[in-house]
Amino acid sequence: MKCKPYFSRFVFALVLPVTLLPLTACVSDPKSHFMLRELDVKQQTDYASANIILLGEQHDNPVHHQIQNEILQKLGRDNRLKAVVFEQIDWTEQGVLSQLNPGNLERLPKSIEWDKSGWPPYEIYKPLSATAVEYKATVIAGGLP
Repeated sequence: MKCKPYFSRFVFALVLPVTLLPLTACVSDPKSHFMLRELDVKQQTDYASANIILLGEQHDNPVHHQIQNEILQKLGRDNRLKAVVFEQIDWTEQGVLSQLNPGNLERLPKSIEWDKSGWPPYEIYKPLSATAVEYKATVIAGGLP
């Protein structure tokens, strides 16, 4: 099966070989009368054999982003975090993302004019990009035309 170029449009994708992980899945924010729960063994096994993991969130919910970041950190510590795709960043900004490093990470939101993007404040996305940079994962702009 041939992948279409807009495949990366998914909410959030991690391209990586995954080992069996004790992950937490976000059903929703507990403050919204929903609960977080641990993945069962079958779900963990499914993720262990995945080449790509898609992590979605309610865009303006910091709890969802925190859980995503915990998963990224775990993958990074296990040397399994290879790439992170952000749908929020337009594909024309890939050059900026390709140059990301700890020294220029703070300038990212200004460099890509995040405040004009229409997405929730960058502060809730910042830990995700920082973790990707920390573990030297390729950061990919997934916002396609």
